Amino acid sequence: MCYRCEEEDCEMSDDALTVLTRIALETSLRYAIQLITTASLVCRKRKSTEVWLEYVVAIWNYNNFKLSFCMICYRFAFLSVYCMLFLRVILVL
Repeated sequence: MCYRCEEEDCEMSDDALTVLTRIALETSLRYAIQLITTASLVCRKRKSTEVWLEYVVAIWNYNNFKLSFCMICYRFAFLSVYCMLFLRVILVL
């Protein structure tokens, strides 16, 4: 993770690096690298010199919320299609 931060020209606090390492272990290294890039962009937007733990946690929470919302929409769409197919079968009988 430290090497990737150097490649991104991203100064990372120790706490943020620890959390990113934990995220990489629990999810995937690719996801953690994407969080480094996003946290670096947030850091630059806020005119900060170092990525803090709060930036990483905020991005991670936002991504989890977005994923949960997409899963709810997917389930609703699946159930809608399933109900329509079920109703067609009943109407045919």
